[in-house]
Amino acid sequence: SNEEIASVLKAWKATRAKVASQNGEEDAYSVNHSSVLYLMTPDNKLAASYNWEIPSEQMVTSIKTALKH
Repeated sequence: SNEEIASVLKAWKATRAKVASQNGEEDAYSVNHSSVLYLMTPDNKLAASYNWEIPSEQMVTSIKTALKH
């Protein structure tokens, strides 16, 4: 439901936006949304999150650190 989706978006601090089609058709649209990679622990806790601008070396260091715990 829309309420469930809104709850998940809020919990994960994610965003979305419905974008109308260029051709003007009412049912034609796309959805822009945030792009985040989440690193989860085996017990489903958030260990880290990464956007697409993070340098790969920084992400590797972060993942290696998380694996040591």
